[in-house]
Amino acid sequence: RISWYQLYFSEIIKTPESFLLGSNINNELYKNLPGIFNYYLDFIYNFGFLSIIPLLILIFLTLKKTYNLRKSFYNNHTNLGLFFVFLLVLFVDSFLKVSLKQPYIAIIVFFTWGVYYSHLKKLDR
Repeated sequence: RISWYQLYFSEIIKTPESFLLGSNINNELYKNLPGIFNYYLDFIYNFGFLSIIPLLILIFLTLKKTYNLRKSFYNNHTNLGLFFVFLLVLFVDSFLKVSLKQPYIAIIVFFTWGVYYSHLKKLDR
């Protein structure tokens, strides 16, 4: 028996075009499956790997800047709290639910991420 994760992976890697540009043309998998609870896998399935690269770069830059400023986090509990929210949403919640696909929740998450990143920029100066 094939799991729904294997169906998504087989659809994504079927052709180079479907991997790079997405393979959800006719919503075929959504007709047969209840949906996927992995935001990143669903994003690549719908829009392709090329469209998720900016998000991955932003995640990398945020983690890198946080690592570089790690010593200043002990005194600033606001940034520490925002960092844990960032980690929870992007690395735990996104693999178990698709809250980033929900419009209002995603707006709040990305806004919080922007506030956190702007706090990092202020600390870096």
